[in-house]
Amino acid sequence: MKRTKKSRGMFSAFLWVSAVMMSLLACLIILPVPVCADTSALNPNAEGTYQQWTLVGTTHYDATSDDLDNTYVYVTENTLLKETVNLQDPTFPDTATIDNVIVYVRAKTDAATGAQMAVILIRTDGTDYESAEITISKTSFTDYPNIWENNPKTGLPWTKAQVAALEAGIRASQLDNGENIKCSKIWVVVNYTPFDFSISTSPSSLSVQQASAVSTTVHITLTSGTAKPVSLTGSWIGTAPAGVSPSFTQFSGAPNFGSTLTFETTAFATVGTFTYRVIGTVDSQAHTTDVSLEITELLPYVGQWVEEILNFLHQMGPIVLIILGFVVLFAGMSRLLAALVGVGMVVYGLLILLGFL
Repeated sequence: MKRTKKSRGMFSAFLWVSAVMMSLLACLIILPVPVCADTSALNPNAEGTYQQWTLVGTTHYDATSDDLDNTYVYVTENTLLKETVNLQDPTFPDTATIDNVIVYVRAKTDAATGAQMAVILIRTDGTDYESAEITISKTSFTDYPNIWENNPKTGLPWTKAQVAALEAGIRASQLDNGENIKCSKIWVVVNYTPFDFSISTSPSSLSVQQASAVSTTVHITLTSGTAKPVSLTGSWIGTAPAGVSPSFTQFSGAPNFGSTLTFETTAFATVGTFTYRVIGTVDSQAHTTDVSLEITELLPYVGQWVEEILNFLHQMGPIVLIILGFVVLFAGMSRLLAALVGVGMVVYGLLILLGFL
């Protein structure tokens, strides 16, 4: 059958769509799913160490904290003058891992020709650090970023306290005679990965009799971020049973780790089913998991053992019991306990023989 041009076109489109869908499916299957980082934007809230540029506006930090380009700070010719602002306190969790700090400046130059250049500036722990030079736009205010993966002072990942004390700003690094650079906004974006963990027990349902013990394993698993020490505690939900002592083999650790939770009961422990909640905490962050504990009586088991022994003796027959009783009695005359056992067996056999049992 001869295909028309239209049918061939539809068939080709079907093949193309199928290929695209298969490619997307392959990506979903093959590529790992990354843990997405969160971001926190910090705007100026006060002047920093340097307010050396000329102000057009009310205050230096107001002029560089809004989205308006008609308020700004600027510098003409001088490449030594700096402008920095203090920033809002970060609000992300203390347990988060800071991936990087990005400082943005929004700037332009009125120069008609020539390259007017600047560096992005940060000040941490009393020391200034600068980015590579950037060429400033002549046509419009433009956003320029610079990424600091680590704190340049320590060479280590940023801490929340260091970000809170950070100043950000700008310095002109190259200006032709009579030319200027204007900066209308300075802000910082912090990329961070929140720390999180899960908590579970296996098994989560336990049964124990009085005067005994039973255990379960508590599993603490890292789900995102960098591992932080997790503390384990526990408490009864609802009515707490008397005579039960819970204990952990490990009260804290960095995920992943496990701890054995043991419940020891006394002979007088409260009988019933109870719920014990295991709590894992890191600062203000907490996760919980519940363990169901059934406590059963000890005495019914003792009575059951006695009943089984009596049934066994009853099945042996009275003559055999009498003979065994005399053997034990005469063999253990020197020991009172053996004698009593022998007498008991003889009496029990006679009672069965005479029909009383």
